[in-house]
Amino acid sequence: EVAENLRGAARTSDPLQRFDLLRSAFYTGSGKPKADSGLFSAAMRKSVPDLEPIVFAARDRLVETIDRLNLVAMFEATHAALILAERLNHDYEDIKKTRSQLDFDDLINRTAALLSRADVGAWVHYKLDQGIDHILVDEAQDTSPVQWTIIQSLAEDFFSGETARGTHRTMFAVGDEKQSIYSFQGARPERFSDESSATERRVRESGSAFSPIRLQLSFRSTEDVLSAVDAVFDNPAHAKGLSARNEPVVHASNRIGQAGLVDVWETIAPAETIHEEEWTAAFDATPEDAPANILAQRIAATLADWIGTETVIEKGVPRPMQPGDVIVLVRKRDAFVNALTRALKTRRDIPVAGADRLVLTSHIAVQDLVALGHFVLLPEDDLSLASILKSPLFDLSEEHVAALAGRPQGTNVWQHLRSLHEQPPYGDLVKRLERYIALSRELPVYDFYARILGRDGGRAAFLGRLGSEVGDIIDEFLTFALDHEKNGLPGLQSFISGLEMEAPTVKREQDKERNEVRIMTVHAAKGLEAPVVFLVDGGAKPFSHSHMPQLRFLSTTDLVGGLPAWLPLKDFANT
Repeated sequence: EVAENLRGAARTSDPLQRFDLLRSAFYTGSGKPKADSGLFSAAMRKSVPDLEPIVFAARDRLVETIDRLNLVAMFEATHAALILAERLNHDYEDIKKTRSQLDFDDLINRTAALLSRADVGAWVHYKLDQGIDHILVDEAQDTSPVQWTIIQSLAEDFFSGETARGTHRTMFAVGDEKQSIYSFQGARPERFSDESSATERRVRESGSAFSPIRLQLSFRSTEDVLSAVDAVFDNPAHAKGLSARNEPVVHASNRIGQAGLVDVWETIAPAETIHEEEWTAAFDATPEDAPANILAQRIAATLADWIGTETVIEKGVPRPMQPGDVIVLVRKRDAFVNALTRALKTRRDIPVAGADRLVLTSHIAVQDLVALGHFVLLPEDDLSLASILKSPLFDLSEEHVAALAGRPQGTNVWQHLRSLHEQPPYGDLVKRLERYIALSRELPVYDFYARILGRDGGRAAFLGRLGSEVGDIIDEFLTFALDHEKNGLPGLQSFISGLEMEAPTVKREQDKERNEVRIMTVHAAKGLEAPVVFLVDGGAKPFSHSHMPQLRFLSTTDLVGGLPAWLPLKDFANT
């Protein structure tokens, strides 16, 4: 096969066809260069020893060419992406100007620019200086360089010699580089160390006192837990990047003598067996033998054994462990969160607080309410009708829904359902649906849904099937409907369209007083405490695209081999 491809490449005059033949000769089906053994056998080496280095050189030349082609393709794609991004940025800026609005970055950047302006900056500093005696920077590790510029600008006169004001002015900053979580907003944890050194130099040069204080005493964790953390970072490879000054990670516990335990579970590897696809399963279903499901079942079983039997000491008083004593921390809200929620709530009857943050339209209760809106707007929408019939609002059985699906040819499900109005249970369904269609045309959006969820018992039906956490989702849905009535276009069609386009995110407070197991991301749980904490690592890559440097334009000299940036891909094949 290799010989035939090489022979064909030598005979053809079409450069693109030659390129395809050479790629077939020297590359595997998965797109990787063939190894030496894949090109030459022992018999071939013995027969034509002089040919081997020539073929290998040709393969290496093709690999180099394909790398350059990939570079060109990447450049063209990046260039196109940057053009789109630039257009979106311009449109975004135009919208803000039209509406006379500023976003978060604008507030910071304009403040920094104002303080540094030559014409009015001195006057602004003078006015601010009259009321600032102390600057406190909290969570300093999440302070961006631009924000540090504002801070240092405000503190510029604090340590510059004699002042017209007799007040002794000070600056205090507290932070922990290890806890930086706002890199997506421009935070640079290493800047905290740099600013500390710069401030110390300015303070000491002014003759004032500077006091660096290391806060190593923890009031939350026990000695056993902190010792486990320190043991992990004893390895220099693990501690790399935790401190700009490479300071050792050392903790001390204020809870001396109190018990603590760190239990590390073994990694659950995916099964190696090949599974046949179950075509009747839901698209987002997680197989029972998937690692996420196995781990969820193990955590649920463990908590079922602990809750009510193990002892928790709260404020010095021992008591039985409760669901509210447990927090499960994850890196991201993925399939494991749903698997654990199902394992705890459905299989172990352990109350769960639900996700701490979710897109409103992704919740099944909101999807059912949206489906109801689609149906009353267009009764011929068979899928929406089937969805609401299976929802808690109507709770129709699978058998009855399947019977409706077998409608006569040329009719839709709504027509077929109305033809069965004399047969139970379809008669009551038809009356309710006809009433909902009429209400949707008489009432405003909020009143329409409030009537269904309130007087008609819709909220109770959702709570009965989906649990208490759905109450917050329904409240957020009604709040969105009320806001839309005040600020949006009138009508149910506009509301449904706006909800689906905006897909608002709901953040729910994880209240321990509700006595439910809390499942949260590590980012969202910052500052919370619990006697029992599960740290779940889903095995994903430690870095995502959000950690990577931002895109930038390349000059022609940045390209490998000095390839001109304007050279089209089709012309490169001829070079």
